[in-house]
Order: sequence, then C-alpha cells, then structure tokens
Amino acid sequence: MSTFYEEITLENPIDVALAKHGVIKESEFRRMTVNALVERPPCTLVSRRPAGRNRGLARRLPH
Repeated sequence: MSTFYEEITLENPIDVALAKHGVIKESEFRRMTVNALVERPPCTLVSRRPAGRNRGLARRLPH
C-alpha cells in the first residue's frame, strides 16, 4: 500500500444544483481546496468536521 497527497476541491452540492438552474453563479459556490492524503487502494475521503460544516458541504461524498 502506498500513500501520497493530492490537492482536491470540495463544493457544496446544493450550490451546484442552484447554479444548474441559474439561481446562483458558479463564482458563488461555497468551496474549499484541501491537500488530501490518498491511500492505495482508495476507500474513503475523510475531512475535518469544521472544514466541511463551515461551507455546507455534504457529509459523505459519493464514490
């Protein structure tokens, strides 16, 4: 098993849906970029709670 870091961007899924319907602009998304630890084989994404809660991010990301 190997590990490495990858920069990923987390976005609020409700903001994405609102933008699809023209309610908000993409520039208004609540999002954050983090340096995530990745293990091989990848299983689950874990983030610190305050980071996700402060931006209204989904608690669990789809695989």
